[in-house]
Amino acid sequence: MAVQLRDVDDDLLDRIIELADLPWSYRAFGDAFVRNGWHHVGDDGATVIGWLDAWPIGEDGRGSGGHWLELGEYPGCGDDPEAVCAHPECRTDCSIVLPFAYFTEGETPEGWNGDAGLDGYDAAYDRMAALLRARLGEPEPPGPGVHVPEFASRALVWPRGESRVVLLDGDDAFSYGSCRRAGIEVRPGTSDR
Repeated sequence: MAVQLRDVDDDLLDRIIELADLPWSYRAFGDAFVRNGWHHVGDDGATVIGWLDAWPIGEDGRGSGGHWLELGEYPGCGDDPEAVCAHPECRTDCSIVLPFAYFTEGETPEGWNGDAGLDGYDAAYDRMAALLRARLGEPEPPGPGVHVPEFASRALVWPRGESRVVLLDGDDAFSYGSCRRAGIEVRPGTSDR
């Protein structure tokens, strides 16, 4: 068993939560990524953001020793970068996840802590739940209509305007389920909540 924990400082946590306050348009998120230094610049000088991929972020904007985000579908609708899409089918896969803890029962991967185990992983989840409660209040009570991500075994959900901030724990899609990961997800609200 092994754990990998990523420290999330107050500044990074606040910047992730602030994404929930944006209109779900391509332009709004592109501008936020530029402000945060989370973008790359293409050969043509245009801003590049790797939607539908793992995207490195960090002090240098490229992820050196830093975090990365799991980016879902890009926000918006069609070719208009200002458009805020209200179609439920367009919003289903829009999301940004900041993973902060990983756990595996298999061999200890290089750079992971083989001593922390599941207790260290659960403690990281509980610490993040406390930090989010301090900023956002109590989460929605579980029940029908409360969004739970597809791969999550547990989740806490906070509505924030037209968006949701979700603390999740579940299978890590990027490792094909060989480990669990805890993360903070920001996603648009959908018609079912």
